Amino acid sequence: MNDTANVNVSKFEGTYIQVAGTDSIYINCSSATSTFKLKGITNSANTSMSGTWIYSTGGITNTLPYAMAK
Repeated sequence: MNDTANVNVSKFEGTYIQVAGTDSIYINCSSATSTFKLKGITNSANTSMSGTWIYSTGGITNTLPYAMAK
C-alpha cells in the first residue's frame, strides 16, 4: 500500500506477496475480544484491489467496502 499517510490506511511490519495465478486476498486476524477480516479481488492488471473489511468487537460488527490503487 502506498498511501499510508491517509488516516484510514495503515501499513504495519511485513510484506504481503500475492501468489501467481490468484486474483484475491483474504486476511483473518482475531483475538479473544475482536476479529478483523479483509477480503479483496485485484483487477486483471494487478493495479487495484477492492473488497470488504470487517471489524468485530464487543458485540458490534463494522463492515465497509474499500478500494485501493497500487
